[in-house]
Amino acid sequence: MAPDAARLRAADTTCMTKTYAVSWRGEAPGDERRVGKLVVGATSASLEGSANGHAYSRTIAAGDLADVRLDRTTAGRVHGRPSIVLSLASGSLLRVVSLDQPGTVPEIASRLAALAHGER
Repeated sequence: MAPDAARLRAADTTCMTKTYAVSWRGEAPGDERRVGKLVVGATSASLEGSANGHAYSRTIAAGDLADVRLDRTTAGRVHGRPSIVLSLASGSLLRVVSLDQPGTVPEIASRLAALAHGER
């Protein structure tokens, strides 16, 4: 591969990856709220953070995302913030809340939906 092509390919990969400050929790009883970051890449999304002093990391492959939706209802809010609901292929749900500026919520939901539906 030519040096310019390799550099452009690396730049493309970097542009596709985006990191957000988030909190999240599962819907199962006893699931703890975790705080950290969401990294959305071209083929997966990863959550990295902690809860009660314990580190946590989870990678979700594009094929494991069944659906993504934005929940702005009162019941769907987490600490007053709208949540992004990730429906996983396993049947479980994760609620993700942006800790960045409010305008990032639709951006995160859009990127995750594109990942779930194979759009790049």
